[in-house]
Amino acid sequence: MSPDMSPTEHLWEELKRNVSARPHQPVNVQQLEDAVIEEWNAISHAFITNLVQSMRHRCVALINARGSFTRYWHLKVKLRLVTF
Repeated sequence: MSPDMSPTEHLWEELKRNVSARPHQPVNVQQLEDAVIEEWNAISHAFITNLVQSMRHRCVALINARGSFTRYWHLKVKLRLVTF
């Protein structure tokens, strides 16, 4: 049930980062929708493949941590501190 173990959460975070990094931020709903669609289409297949392929390692790490925090969670926290 840990969100850091979900590849979908990482995909949404990547999308959020990419939309936030645009030089011109959306100022209305239509511009936001256009930006999200553009950035969604720009996410590389390699990024998605990496998320999928990392699931085995994530699950093993979670089992080894007996359901507690894993290095994936700690990496996510570090990225949030740097990003935000």
